Amino acid sequence: MFYQVFLNGTPIIQVFFIITGFLLGYKTRQQSEKITLSLKMIPKLIFLRWIRLVPVYAFVLAIISTWHRIAWTGPLWHLAVVEEAEHCRQKFWQNLLFINNYFDNTQCMPQTWYVSADTQLYCLGLILCVVLKTDASRKVVISFLMVAGVVIQGIVTYVMDLDGALLVYPDSIINFFINDPTFNNMYKRGHTNLSSFIIGLGMGFLVYHLIKNNFNVQKYKKYLWLYKYLIPSFVALSLLSSVFFRDAPRYPIYVRIAYVLLIKPMFTIILALFLLGLILRFDELYCGIMESKYWTITGRLSYSTYLVHAILIRSCLGSHETLLSSYFIHLISHCVSMVVGSFLLAIPVWLLIEAPCSQLVKLIFTGKKIPMGRKRLTYVKLKRQMTIRKH
Repeated sequence: MFYQVFLNGTPIIQVFFIITGFLLGYKTRQQSEKITLSLKMIPKLIFLRWIRLVPVYAFVLAIISTWHRIAWTGPLWHLAVVEEAEHCRQKFWQNLLFINNYFDNTQCMPQTWYVSADTQLYCLGLILCVVLKTDASRKVVISFLMVAGVVIQGIVTYVMDLDGALLVYPDSIINFFINDPTFNNMYKRGHTNLSSFIIGLGMGFLVYHLIKNNFNVQKYKKYLWLYKYLIPSFVALSLLSSVFFRDAPRYPIYVRIAYVLLIKPMFTIILALFLLGLILRFDELYCGIMESKYWTITGRLSYSTYLVHAILIRSCLGSHETLLSSYFIHLISHCVSMVVGSFLLAIPVWLLIEAPCSQLVKLIFTGKKIPMGRKRLTYVKLKRQMTIRKH
C-alpha cells in the first residue's frame, strides 16, 4: 500500500497551483482597497515575479551547464549528468523565459516544468483579477474556467490517447519522464492545470469575502468530523489510480477519460477544502501541525531545494558503481539521504543567492525590506488586519 500511495500520489502537486491562485486572488482583492488596479500594472507585476524567481534559477542552470558535468565520473555519468548539461547549453532560454513546459524531449532541469506552468497561470490570474471588477463577474468567469479546465483535460486525454494517470515506470524515471506522452501533454502543461489554479483563485476571493462579512467559523464546527476525513480520502483516491498499473492491455479510452473528468477534480477539491480549513482554522490539530515553528527553515529553503535536488539525484545515479538494493529499508534510507542532502545543499544557495537577491529586488522596486520573521497566514490574522484597516 505504501508503494501505491507513493506512486499514485502525483496529484499532490496540484496543491501548489491552488496556493498560488489563492494568494493571488486574496492579495489583489486586498490591494484593490488601497489602489485602483489597472492593465498598465500587469507588465510590472509579471516582471517582479520573474525577477524574484530567476536569479537562483539562473545560478543553478549555470552550474548544471558548466561545472556539474565535469565534477565527477561514473558508469552512467554521461547519461545522467552530461546529457542534461548539453541540453541546458542549447535550450537554456526556454527555462529562463519559463516556457520550457511546452517543449518536449529536453533534459534541462525537467523538474522546473512546475515553475513555468505556475508562472503562466499566474499571468492569466493577474489579468482576471484586474479585469473582473464585480462579484457577479467573478462568479461567472471563475465557474466557467473551472469547468473548462476539467473539460480541457478530458479533450487532451482523448485526442492524445493518454493514460488516465501519470504512470511511474522504470524507463520513465531514468529519463525523468521526458519521453512520457502523459507527462508531456497532460502533467506539465499550463492549460491542463488550469482548474486547480482557478479553484485556488476562487478560494482567495471567497476568503476575502468571508473576512469582510465577519464570517463565524464556529457555526460549522459540527462538520469537523467530515473535515478530518479529507486526508484519508485523498489517500484512498490515490490507491484507485493503481488500477492503471496492470499486466494487461490498456483500459478503453472512455475509462481513462472518465477517470480524468471525475477523479482528478475530486483530488483538487479535497486539497482545496483542506487548505481552506487551515486558513479558517477549522481544525486545531491540522493547524497545529502545519503552523509548527519547525517548518520555518524548510519553508525558507524550499525553492532552492526544489531547484538543486535533481543535481544530487543525478550525481548519485551517474557515479554509482554497483547495483542498488530494492529492499524497503534501503529505499527509505536513500530517500531520506536525498532529502537531507538536498536541504543541506540548498543552504549556501539560499544564503548567497536567493535571499540577497530577494531583498535587493524588494528594496529597488518598493523601498522596503522583506520581513524575514515567521508569518502565519491564518483566518484570525487576516480578520484582524481587515478590522484594523476599517478603523
